[in-house]
Amino acid sequence: MQKLIAYLDETGDHQLDPIDKEFPIFVLTLLICKIDEYVNRLIPSVYQLKMDYFHHEGVILHSRDIRKAKDFFSFLLDPTKRLPFYERINAVMQQNNFIIISSIIQKERLKHNYVRPFNPYELGLLFALERLVILLEENNQHEIYIIAEARGKKEDDELRLSFYETTTKGTSKVSKERFQKIQFHLEFKPKSMNIVGTQIADLAGYPIARKMLNPEKQNPAFEIVKTKIFSIKGEIKGAGLKFFP
Repeated sequence: MQKLIAYLDETGDHQLDPIDKEFPIFVLTLLICKIDEYVNRLIPSVYQLKMDYFHHEGVILHSRDIRKAKDFFSFLLDPTKRLPFYERINAVMQQNNFIIISSIIQKERLKHNYVRPFNPYELGLLFALERLVILLEENNQHEIYIIAEARGKKEDDELRLSFYETTTKGTSKVSKERFQKIQFHLEFKPKSMNIVGTQIADLAGYPIARKMLNPEKQNPAFEIVKTKIFSIKGEIKGAGLKFFP
């Protein structure tokens, strides 16, 4: 089996006080890809998009900047240019092979249901790692590198500690013995490094978040992302899509 690599990105903030009423969820998304696929297909397709639109690869595809038509993406204020660009992004997402695992933390319910609620980021990571173990077991892989976007020394140290505790002690769903059969590596890299994997994870995370907030609203991007979500026995809910609480 080809080796896998994983990229981690967040959508929304993990703060519980105050909670943004317009966006009361936190979504943590893992993108998992075969290394050969990542190097030979995903990276070139993203770089080609950047070359076609910006004439260099130095632009970071960030969903919020794209939606707000900020900075490099100001041309998207023109509706005649916006739709073709979105279609191109959708094509990149659709035509490349990767797997998505996403934890959706409903912050209002978390705060209401627990006297001392856990940090949503740490919860999201725990749920994502549980499912990643299953995926790695299916692929007979015993080592994985997870690349996360650096957020600051304090935040990164806290997450690293939570990551260590989960992968060494296990959880109520996945035993420590199963975790310990896999060698996990967590590395933090700044956004400025322009890593394709975290950008694609970001582009996948936002449509998932919007689907959770407005399930009845048409969401073409989610329909594409949905085909990439990790499933267990044909089901994505509780598998590649984990809601809590």
